Amino acid sequence: MRGRLIWSFGHPGWAIAVACLVALVEASEQPRVQFKIPGQSGQVSSMVSAPSSAPRAKPAGSSTGDPSGERATALDSKESTGKAGQAEVAEESPTLAPPAASSAPETSNPPAESPSRRNILRERDSTGASPFRVARPEPTPAKSSQTAQEKRLPASDEQAGEKKGGLSAKAGQQRESPADTARSELRASEPNAGPSSGARLLPVPPVGGDAAAPSGSAGKPAEVKAAPQAKPVPEPWTGGPTDIEAASFNGITPGASTLADVEKAWGAPVETREHNGLVVQQYRVAPFERVEVVYPKGADKVASIVIRLEKSFPAEGVARQLELHQLRPVLVSNELGEILGQAYPERGVLFSFEPAENGAKPTMRVAEIVLEPITADPFLLRAETYLDSRPEESLKDVEQALALAPTHARGHWLRARLLGLKGHLTQALASSEEACRLAPADAQYRLTRAQLLGQLGRFDQAMAEARKAIEQSGHRQHIKARALCLLGDLYGAGPRPDYKKAVDYHMQAIQVADALTTSPHPAIRVPAKEVLLDAHLGAAHDIAWGKWNQKSTAVPAWLKRSSALADDLIQTEGGTVEHRFRVAARALAACVGAQGQIDPAPWITQVLEAGQELLAKAAPAHKAQVQWEMGLALYDVVQVYQMRGQRDLALKYGRQAVELLEQANQQKAPNAPDRYLLGRLYFRLGSLHAIGSGDHRQAVVWFDKAVPVFYQCAADLTETERGRLGETLVSMGVSYWETGQRQRAQQLTQQGMEYMQQAVEAGLMDASALHVPKANLATMLRHSGSEARTASGQPATLRR
Repeated sequence: MRGRLIWSFGHPGWAIAVACLVALVEASEQPRVQFKIPGQSGQVSSMVSAPSSAPRAKPAGSSTGDPSGERATALDSKESTGKAGQAEVAEESPTLAPPAASSAPETSNPPAESPSRRNILRERDSTGASPFRVARPEPTPAKSSQTAQEKRLPASDEQAGEKKGGLSAKAGQQRESPADTARSELRASEPNAGPSSGARLLPVPPVGGDAAAPSGSAGKPAEVKAAPQAKPVPEPWTGGPTDIEAASFNGITPGASTLADVEKAWGAPVETREHNGLVVQQYRVAPFERVEVVYPKGADKVASIVIRLEKSFPAEGVARQLELHQLRPVLVSNELGEILGQAYPERGVLFSFEPAENGAKPTMRVAEIVLEPITADPFLLRAETYLDSRPEESLKDVEQALALAPTHARGHWLRARLLGLKGHLTQALASSEEACRLAPADAQYRLTRAQLLGQLGRFDQAMAEARKAIEQSGHRQHIKARALCLLGDLYGAGPRPDYKKAVDYHMQAIQVADALTTSPHPAIRVPAKEVLLDAHLGAAHDIAWGKWNQKSTAVPAWLKRSSALADDLIQTEGGTVEHRFRVAARALAACVGAQGQIDPAPWITQVLEAGQELLAKAAPAHKAQVQWEMGLALYDVVQVYQMRGQRDLALKYGRQAVELLEQANQQKAPNAPDRYLLGRLYFRLGSLHAIGSGDHRQAVVWFDKAVPVFYQCAADLTETERGRLGETLVSMGVSYWETGQRQRAQQLTQQGMEYMQQAVEAGLMDASALHVPKANLATMLRHSGSEARTASGQPATLRR
């Protein structure tokens, strides 16, 4: 007969027994056994690094200007990140200075929207996981970024390489068993990365040589053989019981049963020994020859039970026989990305896999089963592993973990990240602050706080926190690289952008991250490559929007290198099409900053193709975000074609952008920055009709959609952005006047002038900006029968 395992989950008064035909030993009559196991996991894949080189752009003077001619809004913020190539820019090339800031309502097309509202400030944590959106005055948050989450182990806060000692297979012998190793990796650890050194890199595109852009056509990276990718994804989870019940083995439950309970149920142990502060008792519990019960030294409660199987069995079959297949497991990996086991957090069960000859290909065969009390760590590991693909379920896991361990700093940090992804920035910041309070020296938690502050428009505080993260990063150089990249993003996204400083910080990020791309540890190497990509994209953004020589040559070189880095992540690190979408979206934003000098067509094709692929694969809860990001990218297309005088194409892509953004807002609860951004798109499309063809009737169709949005969001705007909104209202007033809606025209002009007056009084706008609204209002009042006059005169016609 075959031995039978009987699982027992239960509160007093009831039990669920499931017979499991796991053939372990042959015996004529085997006693029944009651069984329980611990679980936790995460995973990482082996990866290969790519060479890097940094592009250069020669500053042409102060970079604090905005090529859009408009001040950035604090309601809007966009993130940048990436790595670039190298191509010399002639020192004596002509300076490309941005136009002076607008000081009066538009007399032509509206100026380019500042990129500060893009996904520049969106979090990408040290694991490369995608993080949060930023608020920016007009388009494009982008992806969430933890690629290949089914294969990658989230980075942790502990130093890699410190393993727990194993239990002996035979009396008097000590070895590290698969179960011990898997348990030791429950909290992912990160290796010590040495300091990076070397001369400071300057922003110039690649010009050949070993450090130049990789060989290949069309900006593709040099061919690198991808490391074998492990894909031991558990059986797809389609729902099932979510109750939390600790499993028991033969009447003994870790965390509840005592030493006396074990002796009463099982008798005297075959062997007792001490190991690393633990007392280990070995039993024979038929049909198992080796069952170990572990206690902390000096404690009475059972800490864990380890059942060592005589031979290994496929994990899927064992899980099904034990009725664990209805639960969602999570894989456990070491710092090298080798899959060690599979955990079931709701049952406290861990399958420890038989070691593989090739670490990249796990056997997925159970060699040992471990039972432990239900704790927070397995839930947090699963939450982090599926943070991007299943955010709603990950948030539930985090909440469960915090119910078990309310002071778990990592739990509050993950909660902050998830709430940030959902757009609940204030709540996310509160969770981030709690994580920093509980672990004030953790650079990773402080970095997330900085990212959230940036998204909320609190740039000075965000910069201060990012600098603290750099100071605290220590040997965690990948976190330092991300913090430097964030500082570059913040300088390029604030109300008064300083693109020269932004480039400096992006180049520092490239220097630090580049030294980590050959690390054998995926938890360091992959985040470093993500920083390279984001810092290169950030440099392209800074050059496009700042005062630089020959930006029409430099920006494409940085973007080409960024594409190569994205391809490398996809080919060698389990990256996804999201990386290509990210590059294309950021490239379109750079095209806006370059004032239409760069042809957007190739990037439009790439962003639409990649976006459609992301939409097809996105979970229902994530589709709205993909639509939103596609809409923001197309918003940039509208601006570029408007600058290039291609009105029909601007209107075409503008209508597509509106459709995507409106669909996204129907599926999510849009915040004030998101609503305001959509309102600005309505205004821009109306302006295309009013200014481009003098069709004021069609213009007010769009303005009718924009006006209520602007009034709803006005209270949430900074004084700077409210002044800009005032100019917008005055501009729209002209079209309402021309279509006979004179009362509304007068109301909009009056309100717009008041907003502009507030900005002037705050020193954020030149007083000359008030000349046009005063003149327009005087004309309106005169033609309405009023005798009111203004100091600026009485123009016969209204001006924009």
